[in-house]
Amino acid sequence: MWYWLAEPPLYLCFAIITGWLLLVRFVPSIAIPRKVLLLSAIGISVLAFFPVLRIVMFFAEDIGFGLTFRNVMMQFTEGKAYLWTLLFGVLLILIICFGEPEKNDKAWISSVILITALMAAQGWSSHVASLYEWIGFASHTLHFYAVSVWAGTLLVAGWFLPSSRWASFLSWFHPMAILSMSVIFASGFILTVSVAPEYVQSWMLPYGQALLIKHLLIIPLLCFAFFNGWWMKRKIANDRTFEPRGWAKKEGALVLLIYSVTGFMNQQAAPHNVSETLRENPVSPVFRFLHPGNFEPDHMLQFTIQPMSWLFLAFALLSLLLMVQSFRRHTGFGAFLSGILFVIAAFAAALISVS
Repeated sequence: MWYWLAEPPLYLCFAIITGWLLLVRFVPSIAIPRKVLLLSAIGISVLAFFPVLRIVMFFAEDIGFGLTFRNVMMQFTEGKAYLWTLLFGVLLILIICFGEPEKNDKAWISSVILITALMAAQGWSSHVASLYEWIGFASHTLHFYAVSVWAGTLLVAGWFLPSSRWASFLSWFHPMAILSMSVIFASGFILTVSVAPEYVQSWMLPYGQALLIKHLLIIPLLCFAFFNGWWMKRKIANDRTFEPRGWAKKEGALVLLIYSVTGFMNQQAAPHNVSETLRENPVSPVFRFLHPGNFEPDHMLQFTIQPMSWLFLAFALLSLLLMVQSFRRHTGFGAFLSGILFVIAAFAAALISVS
């Protein structure tokens, strides 16, 4: 179960490298500590092994660790993809150490090719690629790439870009973010339909509930993205003392939460067919707490709006209003907290509304 803890920092490492490669091209003066980049490249090479280790440990009890390890690395797609990941990761580490991509065009292009290949390796070993081959591979890889481009650039800028450069930064980041989000939504829709076609039914399972939380987190994230785009441009133009990086960090924190939820999802049984999944996996403890009693695998959920549903829904809408008010008062932590409260209330309202 603990293997999923390696995935959020893995996604973060990808995001940092991707954001750095974009920013050093558009903002050459940005200074990012070399150790951050090296740790990120090393992190990709190391953390990408944990999903493979999970497979090895699952089968090791039957035929032993050594034989299982060799078979997984040589015969399983996940093992083969990791060998490529290790190769590309080592090359990326060497280029960062000795190539200076921020100054050398050839080293920069090589780094872009390597990070793209590393993301493709992740897409190749993904669950959806095993089900739908090229369509699944392309959807997962494009989704991963677009998220890394958008979130990585935002995270790196939030920590390392001087406030004086944010006006020029937003001039090209904002349209790029819109394009990235369009790709994210399109590919995300394909992934959701492919992996969890019975969306509401899947709420009985941990995977479906995590997917619901992930989708709900996107709403406050979009609020931050809107205000950090349109609103921040005007704010910086009118107030040169304004510090935009704190707002970007709050938006980045929401991204990290989404990474964490995604990592958790990847370790759960995917509900392609909920009734079949329930025959091998129990109903989620959260769902059982809200709906005591026995649920047959073929049980069909129906919406039955309860008074408590309306109460939590009202609280969720109130949280969104408080979030907007926090933006107006320039309180980033208040906006972040309101966004989290919205997710909790909306999640409770959704699960209470079905039976």
